[in-house]
Amino acid sequence: QTKVSLATFATIKRIIATTTMCTKTSVIMLLISFCFVYKSNAQVELKGNVLSLSNKPVRGASVAIQNKKNGTLSDSSGRFAFYIHRPKKTDTLIITSIGYETLKIPVSAARQQSQFKLNEKFIDMSGVKVRSFNNRNSYGSILESAANFRGWNFDSTGGEIGRLFYIPHDHYKLDKVKFKVNNTCGNCTFRIHIRQVSNGLPDNSGELLKDSVALNTKSLLWLDNSQIPEFDLSAYNLVLSDKKIYVGIETIGCKPKDTIAPCSLCFVGTEKGKFVYKTNRKSDFEESFSEYDVYMKLELDY
Repeated sequence: QTKVSLATFATIKRIIATTTMCTKTSVIMLLISFCFVYKSNAQVELKGNVLSLSNKPVRGASVAIQNKKNGTLSDSSGRFAFYIHRPKKTDTLIITSIGYETLKIPVSAARQQSQFKLNEKFIDMSGVKVRSFNNRNSYGSILESAANFRGWNFDSTGGEIGRLFYIPHDHYKLDKVKFKVNNTCGNCTFRIHIRQVSNGLPDNSGELLKDSVALNTKSLLWLDNSQIPEFDLSAYNLVLSDKKIYVGIETIGCKPKDTIAPCSLCFVGTEKGKFVYKTNRKSDFEESFSEYDVYMKLELDY
């Protein structure tokens, strides 16, 4: 909404009162134009193409504003577009993708660019012991039918919800994480976190998955077991030795199908047990006192 001070409004009123009808019309049109300009300045569109150094489009790159809820994923052609509400000079655009180095650039500079090129990430494997895993197993939720909804306020981004897992292997490679939501909105964007556990709760600074991995999902009903969203982490070679880990889903944001009908996002629980959550990025983790957990299943090699 455009705010105009009382003094400014009084001045405008006097100008209109002392002008002819033709001039009044011009003044009013000028004021309308001013309001549109003011509104457009409050919201800025960021768009462009994410490319490799060889000019190939980078699909599924996570494009976000550091420490803010704004963000999206690049499409199959590497294109992205989203809006920022009143950007600040200190705002930073961050682009991440599997196999590429993270790109950080000030929003002021990003607004002047149409292409964003990522450097390939090369890992020096010399001196690294390569482990082979011959077995595969899954851990977590088993039941599919019973359901308990966890409503989630995706407007207050940074909120995170997940579970603690005990993995009875000395070393294992985490490949996939499946979860269930009941999403009556349009597209929703999620980010996954794999964290160390300290004193029975996740450690905010103990990220085991260093890359920012995001996932887009469309409207989903929890009863549709043919479309359970999953994070595929196989390309990250995430080999862990922690017996106890926390796996959490951060809600980046959702886009309603339309501006009339309300929409909701709920995480689904199918079995009795506890879940862990935090309401925003800076808050501490808490353990639920509910009888039902959230549906989450891990697939790993060991």
